[in-house]
Amino acid sequence: MSALGRVQQALAQPTRLDRAISAWFPGWGRARMEARQAMAASNAWTGARYDLAPLKSFFARTQSADDEQRWDRETLLARATDLERNDPLAGGAINEMVLSVVGTGLSVRPTPNRHVLGWSQDQAVEWAEQTKQAYALWADSASECDLARERNFYQLQTMAYRTCQSRGDALALLPRHTHPGGGWRLKVQLIEGDRCCNPKGRPDTPECSQGIELDPATGAQRRVWICSTHPSLARGAAQWTAREVWGPDGRRQVLHLKHTDRIDVRRGYPLLAPVIATLKQLSRLSESELAAAVVTSFFAVAIKKNGSSAGPLAGLKSQGSGGTFTELGPAIVAELQPGEEVQNIAPTRPNGAFDPYWRSMVGQLSMRIGIPPEVLLKKFESSYTAARGALVQFGRFVTVERDQLLAPNFCQPIYEAWLAEAVLTGRVDAPGFFADPILRSAYSYATWVGDNLPILDPLKEVLAAVEMVESGFSDYEEQTLRLTGGDWEQTHERLARQKAKRRRDGLAETPAQPMAPTPQQDEEEAAPAPARDRRAALIALALKEDR
Repeated sequence: MSALGRVQQALAQPTRLDRAISAWFPGWGRARMEARQAMAASNAWTGARYDLAPLKSFFARTQSADDEQRWDRETLLARATDLERNDPLAGGAINEMVLSVVGTGLSVRPTPNRHVLGWSQDQAVEWAEQTKQAYALWADSASECDLARERNFYQLQTMAYRTCQSRGDALALLPRHTHPGGGWRLKVQLIEGDRCCNPKGRPDTPECSQGIELDPATGAQRRVWICSTHPSLARGAAQWTAREVWGPDGRRQVLHLKHTDRIDVRRGYPLLAPVIATLKQLSRLSESELAAAVVTSFFAVAIKKNGSSAGPLAGLKSQGSGGTFTELGPAIVAELQPGEEVQNIAPTRPNGAFDPYWRSMVGQLSMRIGIPPEVLLKKFESSYTAARGALVQFGRFVTVERDQLLAPNFCQPIYEAWLAEAVLTGRVDAPGFFADPILRSAYSYATWVGDNLPILDPLKEVLAAVEMVESGFSDYEEQTLRLTGGDWEQTHERLARQKAKRRRDGLAETPAQPMAPTPQQDEEEAAPAPARDRRAALIALALKEDR
């Protein structure tokens, strides 16, 4: 039995004093035994002990989600922003997240619930295509969708997501405003999270904390306070405006894009928050190694003197007034003074152990922020299988960021607000849209598609996609999204139009010829279908590349 087990067993057994007290005072004796058993069970978790050397100075306490962020958030934001600006690794992590998750922007694919609407598949496809074209007229125009008239909808996605990763969260208002010459009233106004704060520096309360008011009955966000400028600028002249989160029709009027890890947290945290200390130490280590390498490169030889105070070597150019540092010239012949000896300096920089250690630390950072080291460092030096595994793992992370954060909290609410205006103005035909909330939800269904992740070996990926489709495990639309991020319907229409045009112009494609038969094949096996023969050749090529 371990020492801990013996201690727990001793605590659980009654002593003579316990038995004596129980004999005269049963209630008191029972309370003592319950307390002893609780003490014996309190050390069931090794991580809760304080008698172990590694845990003696490990003090931690639990507190509410708001209390965790209330005192540290401002410092975390400042340090994370400074690292993003000045540290290559930190800035590269933010850039990689924005580039991979947003890229050129998430595009809408309207997918109305045709079963609820009572439509055929052709009706649903036709309505979705018309709605998508109408939506593009709004989303592609910076003057139509951005209140500041600076960014189109896809650029707004990039800015909102980057702000969320860098500053912890970002807000967006959906005001109604028509610019001169515009045709849509819905606008998007991005608000940096710093501007959401308690008015005039009021202290936090359970109802209003960090600029966000909650509904005491449901816990939902009810109102946010927006400062007219950044709180650090002209605090005396700043004004705060309360914005209702939910409109009279039940739709969101204030969008809050944030990363959270607890249920009751009101504000988000930056991507770099958990690794700020490690990033700063790595930055200092890199700077020290660079400085040491630069200083070492200044020295080529040293002059060892044995009690002589003679000047610098003859033939050397003196630098400075004392002649201590000299500059070597090409093909120099130096004459030594009596008592002097030339010694070569063996440089110790660059340090050969620095890169492996630095990469090891980057691997630990990668585990925490969710970006594989190969992707973060832009180096795929291992095998194809390992590199593809890193991309697949990162692809899962990108999918979660798109489907669980950006699309439902930013893109979809804006699309629903746009669709309501489009139906109200007659640009989109949707009978019963405002009369029945169920129909309104059925019309509003949509999927959001982003850029596909890089493909290491297109040949292998395409062959795998063909096999998936022909085996019935997938379809053309799904594989088109995975490989190119395109729309299969549009691609199919373009291919049909282009092939018809080639046939009309006398440029019809000739079918592929079968491969030459081998002596072991009979005549029937030697003439497979052209498409099957071509794919067999590609599979053989892919297998050859693996070897």
